[in-house]
Amino acid sequence: MVGWNSELKTQLATELKIQPAGDSSNSGSNELPWTPNNDRDAYNSFLQRKSGSPSTERRYARELFRFYLWLYHAKKQGIKSVTPTDIESYLSFCIAPPVSWCGNSGGNTKIYDPEWRPFKKRPSINSNSRFGTKPSVNTIQNASSILKSFFSFLVKQGYLRGDPTASISGEFRPSVMASKAAKADLRSVNSSDNYPCRPAEIPEGLSETQWKCLLETIDAMPRKSSAQNMKYYRAEFVIKLLYYAGLRSEEARTHSHKAFKFDQRFNCWKLVIYGKGAKKREIPVHHELLSALKKYRAFHGLPELPRTPNSNSHIDYDVLPLFPPYKPFIRNSAGELVEALPPITERSADEWIKTLFKRAENRMKGQYSTEVTKTAINFSSSTLHTIRHTRARHMLFLEKHDIRVVQAFLGHTKILTTQIYTEPTLHDLFECANIRQS
Repeated sequence: MVGWNSELKTQLATELKIQPAGDSSNSGSNELPWTPNNDRDAYNSFLQRKSGSPSTERRYARELFRFYLWLYHAKKQGIKSVTPTDIESYLSFCIAPPVSWCGNSGGNTKIYDPEWRPFKKRPSINSNSRFGTKPSVNTIQNASSILKSFFSFLVKQGYLRGDPTASISGEFRPSVMASKAAKADLRSVNSSDNYPCRPAEIPEGLSETQWKCLLETIDAMPRKSSAQNMKYYRAEFVIKLLYYAGLRSEEARTHSHKAFKFDQRFNCWKLVIYGKGAKKREIPVHHELLSALKKYRAFHGLPELPRTPNSNSHIDYDVLPLFPPYKPFIRNSAGELVEALPPITERSADEWIKTLFKRAENRMKGQYSTEVTKTAINFSSSTLHTIRHTRARHMLFLEKHDIRVVQAFLGHTKILTTQIYTEPTLHDLFECANIRQS
């Protein structure tokens, strides 16, 4: 919802009050030369020190901006008057925000747009509910974690004397929330007082048949003109890149072909990716991905493999983004490549994959109608990240790789994150019991 850019900081100057009236009993010493002067500066100072991957920065900016809006518009107070009870009230507010705070605004909607809302609306089981959403356990955990980090930072900066998040009730501990969510009756989520938030979703990927259908959908794309060939080769390369390298969408959009490197020790190509928290991981390039890469580059008149010199060129071909826009290069009047264009935007990438998944869904219904009821997830509810989930589950369930290998492949810091993919789906249980679904 809220982007991480210079425009956000400009908007904050007008959206956020400098220092709301109210109790300031928790004011710090303000004796340090780097101590923020007001709440807005405290916000910006914290975010500047949390800079990292764009997704992390957006997450911190979004969560803190929500908190500021609630604090100023709902509580009419400033940071220095926040108490542990206020923190608990805010987390309760996040668990079930009012409909007026929820909308269908997407990730690229600006905060001054009339359609923008702090929370994204999700389908409600009870249409008469006054609540607009049921966020996941992970969402509440993120909000709690970011607030703890924020207030701890302000105490160290001398802006506050004490940390209100240090004394919140155990009711908001992650383990307690997860337990309540797991025991809840999902049919009454909007009416149950014991249901704090919906369970953390199990990341489900495409089934083996769905993945086959997706590849067939790409292979069936028309290739009668240059424009159609351009779409085909890009689709084949990007889908196989996301799958065989297990990349996040952001990783594909922020890396170029320079990420491809030849490993002399193992005599093979690899991808060197810097993911969340700038964590480095090396991913051997699958032969299917290498084949798609060669075809894609050959179509655009590039050397077959990255880092191959071409004496006739004045540009660096390897600055080409891994996830390129429709037309990746600017050409001059003679048709020569002049400049590589920037990577595809997040919004354009999401729209592209939705279109491709829609075609695959129609193909699935037409050619694999008997398999539709056995699929792990609907194409219509899939995203770019679904492909990463698919690769993880295929590595674990189909290729039988050790979970530690999958952890390293995906770049997870904790194996608990990778264990989410080991949760069996209902289809997996049917297969195990050798039962046919009607």
